[in-house]
Amino acid sequence: MQYKIKAFLTHFSISAVIVASFLLLVFFVWYPKPLMDAEGGWDIIILLVVIDLILGPLMTFVVFKPDKKSLKFDLSVIVLIQIVALVYGGSIIYSGRPVYVVFNVNKFHVITQSTVGDLTKLKNESLKTGIFDLPNYIFMNYKENMDKAVKIYEELLAGNGKSIVFRPEMYDFYEPHLPEWIDKGIKFEDILKFHPKIDLIVRQKCHRAGISVANTAYFYLVGSVKDFVVLVDKKTGFVFDSLDINTWYGVTSKK
Repeated sequence: MQYKIKAFLTHFSISAVIVASFLLLVFFVWYPKPLMDAEGGWDIIILLVVIDLILGPLMTFVVFKPDKKSLKFDLSVIVLIQIVALVYGGSIIYSGRPVYVVFNVNKFHVITQSTVGDLTKLKNESLKTGIFDLPNYIFMNYKENMDKAVKIYEELLAGNGKSIVFRPEMYDFYEPHLPEWIDKGIKFEDILKFHPKIDLIVRQKCHRAGISVANTAYFYLVGSVKDFVVLVDKKTGFVFDSLDINTWYGVTSKK
């Protein structure tokens, strides 16, 4: 029994390091909070952890016998199952990862690896998001791309093409356009009408971020699975936190 426990712990430790490294990439680079909840993916994460961190070491515990002739084969099959689970789960998570958070009119929209349009149409190569990059915040520039916008809407009316928020030809750098959109957020007093207890939570989030409530703006973040309200620093445009509240009914944006 002792050698089984030792084999289990060894396998578990190795698996834990690999899984932990992958999850750090997922939660701190590909899906920074609250994008995992906004886009989904928890089912794949849980399945991956169960197979690689629990079932793998448990199967090693069951089959491990030092004098067993087929031990190497059995362990190879177990490791192969874990690798397949990690690669398959990782590919699904990667294809669904947010590559852009696009500000359009008065809302943020999450754009994923699998839904974004033709990236060769980006105005600048530096707007691309690499495999180890955080999602890139983008501004939809209508002023400089009105002809393109009209063409896109004509395509949509004809039943062709993707929605305009998925069209990279409209994407522009985020920070330089801050004065154009920072005052178009949700009125905080409207949020308080429907969520009167949220005031203290907002103050705590602002305090932790070192940003005053007066310098905080509030915007919708639209995900494919769930929507949030994000807190934005008015001075920099930095999205520093989020509120998991339903605000679609009765809350208006500033004109």
